[in-house]
Amino acid sequence: LVQLRTGHAPLRKHLYDIQRVDSPICEACNIEPETVLHFLVDCRKRDGHRLPLTLALGRAARSVPVLLSSPDALPPLFQYINQTQRFRSVFGDL
Repeated sequence: LVQLRTGHAPLRKHLYDIQRVDSPICEACNIEPETVLHFLVDCRKRDGHRLPLTLALGRAARSVPVLLSSPDALPPLFQYINQTQRFRSVFGDL
């Protein structure tokens, strides 16, 4: 959670900035840099994973500040993150 809040999560944009990957582009959609905003809200390839988050939070699911700070958002947020398996190699199951 802290890494997402600070933008230092192991997403491709951050990894590119610290020279750990060759490209910042999201590997799921291959369209945009994989930033926190892109991963949590914008990536169309993750819409299916995002559905329970959207059902639980409604329009608030499109707000990064709400997702990263509201206590009510944390359980569905971590469910979404776990379903994407995006951080599994780093953190295991969340």
